[in-house]
Amino acid sequence: MAENRTGDNTRLINEKWFTQTRGGLALAGSRCGTCGRVYFPRKRVCTQCFQIDQMESVALSSRGRLYSFTVVEAGPAGFATPYAVGYVDLPEGVRVFAPLEGDPEALAIGMELEMTVGPVKEENGVTIIGQRFRPVVK
Repeated sequence: MAENRTGDNTRLINEKWFTQTRGGLALAGSRCGTCGRVYFPRKRVCTQCFQIDQMESVALSSRGRLYSFTVVEAGPAGFATPYAVGYVDLPEGVRVFAPLEGDPEALAIGMELEMTVGPVKEENGVTIIGQRFRPVVK
């Protein structure tokens, strides 16, 4: 599992959201051993078949499709505006909310995105690192 502390002035937004793979950090989900439903973040109880302690940890795909997004023009402290945020549908059936990289004008519903791990905000001099998605360059 990834450590919460990633460097002297950086930390993960939530260490439970990530798992270490050969390719780097991936989102950590869980799959029900009974019905196969996948969740993010991880769960102990399947809300589809109500099985308890039948969940197995899985690393989620790093690519997905943009379901919906918005451009934020006036955001909270620690966020430089404008920026885009949106929901990304992963192949496992999970929908993830995350900041979106790149030109907001170039975003389109249904486009393929890939996950990166990078700064999402600054907090008391500490850079908070989390999942971000960017358009796949073809």
